[in-house]
Amino acid sequence: ALEGPVAAVVRRSDPQVRALVAARVRAAAERHREETSHARDREWLDTLLRHSTDSMSVLDREGRAVYNTPAVAEQLGYDREQLRSESVIEHVHPADREAVREVFADTADQPDGTYATATYRRRHADGSWRWIEAVANVQFDNPAVGGVILNRRDMTERERHRRRLREQEAYVGSLLDAQ
Repeated sequence: ALEGPVAAVVRRSDPQVRALVAARVRAAAERHREETSHARDREWLDTLLRHSTDSMSVLDREGRAVYNTPAVAEQLGYDREQLRSESVIEHVHPADREAVREVFADTADQPDGTYATATYRRRHADGSWRWIEAVANVQFDNPAVGGVILNRRDMTERERHRRRLREQEAYVGSLLDAQ
């Protein structure tokens, strides 16, 4: 409820003025609700991105990161700002580098919505090599993104298990061949 001189003016004024004041108060209340809702949504999204096991980057046409999610720190060991403006190719294993460069170049030339997947080794900040599966989604024409969205998943443990299984299969095969 309004109090003081403003309330007296509104009470005494004609119905149009009261309706106008009421509409402005409702609009202000709605803006406040929307701002509060937007802040909660932003906090929710930030929390999801921070605690994701996958990392995400947005790359420009040269393959440089213009944005990295907070999960980059956990997955790759680098502060997300450390990797900003660096080419993702710089951290790819030399044996995988040319193939990754070709996949990126071919994908970046495609229309928005084009996806490509690559599996490669990438250097972690501690110097070790991690197996990464990356999915690129071209979004250059999307003004909200303006680049390639790169989702990365660390596949190192899966690759270790796969290699161990192959070694065991080869060992069992050699035992069977020896009989």
